[in-house]
Amino acid sequence: MPVPAMTATVVIVAALTVVFSLFLAVARPSNAGNRSWALVALGLLAIAVRTPETLLVSVLLGNTLLAAGWALYVGSYRRFSGLRFPLERVFYAALPVLVAALVWLTLERDLVAARAGLVNGYCALAMLAVVGLCAHGAVRQPRLRAGFVLSAGTFFLSAATAFLRAAALFTVPALSVAEAATSNVLLYVVVLLLTTTCSFAMLVLHDDRRRLEVADLQAELRALVETDPLTGARNRRGLEARFASDTAHGARLSLAVLDVDHFKLVNDRFGHEVGDRCLEHLGRFLLSATRGVDCVALYGGEEFVLLLPGLDKAAAAEVLRRLQHELAASFGAGEGLPAFTLSAGVAERRFDESFDGLFQQADRALYRAKAGGRNAVCCDEPVSGLVLSL
Repeated sequence: MPVPAMTATVVIVAALTVVFSLFLAVARPSNAGNRSWALVALGLLAIAVRTPETLLVSVLLGNTLLAAGWALYVGSYRRFSGLRFPLERVFYAALPVLVAALVWLTLERDLVAARAGLVNGYCALAMLAVVGLCAHGAVRQPRLRAGFVLSAGTFFLSAATAFLRAAALFTVPALSVAEAATSNVLLYVVVLLLTTTCSFAMLVLHDDRRRLEVADLQAELRALVETDPLTGARNRRGLEARFASDTAHGARLSLAVLDVDHFKLVNDRFGHEVGDRCLEHLGRFLLSATRGVDCVALYGGEEFVLLLPGLDKAAAAEVLRRLQHELAASFGAGEGLPAFTLSAGVAERRFDESFDGLFQQADRALYRAKAGGRNAVCCDEPVSGLVLSL
């Protein structure tokens, strides 16, 4: 491609990147790096459109904007990656020295190779810093690893090209930049890499972060909608959603309905505030004493429901008996609550039985447990050892 056509292509790409980055900086201010990337793109544009008449402004303004943008960009990636050490301060501190050196090398000595090599070295070091920050972010935030790896690869390639350009400048005589053909080609490559691949990598990283934030927010909202605020257990909506999930593939599952014995007497004697504390204590106890795969839900009033995946009704009854023993021992932990007992009914799901059908079986077993004297566990069908009184 002829040099004028190449220059025009680079200028157009850089200009479009400036406009796009500035638009994103305004439209999405929460995206770390958009403003600093717009500054980098402005610097690249100022350098790319230099002419003999605008050489001085292009060199001083363009390189200063470029260096300042990279210092800001290191800070943006540092915050994005979660690194506590303020790495960007190193580049902020070096920035005044760089600008002073540019002024001297332009106005006093006009040393093109030294000037360009200095800027390329500074920018390449900033790019390598971003590469290191991407590596840190990929380890610290594995869910964003793909975006960090893509960013690291593109910035490393840009840094390597910038170093090659700096080396090429030091191998030519002290001529104008326009006469250093190899250096110009590498300059165009750096500009195109930064304005295309690096911009794309940054957008991918931001998009991944936003997608994960939305997913986390949806999960949090779902938990709030499906969780009882007093006990921390699931509510009826959450229970039915969990039942649908656990039975989607026809796996074995038992359901237990638990009821606090004589809970009305607790409320009447000690007040509803103490009654709520008893339910809160029971909810925390059940959550801590059951398996991670089990589901604990407050179904209504003082009635809890347990979903016990993988257990038949005999094994589920043994679990309920253990919970009764452990609950009785939990009241000596300084809670200041009246001791209470539980009755429970257990049913095992058959074939494609619905939640309502399974619940009704366990509820009927619960009534038998209460009729038998309370503080007992009954299953939906009488077999040996299914009524367990403590």
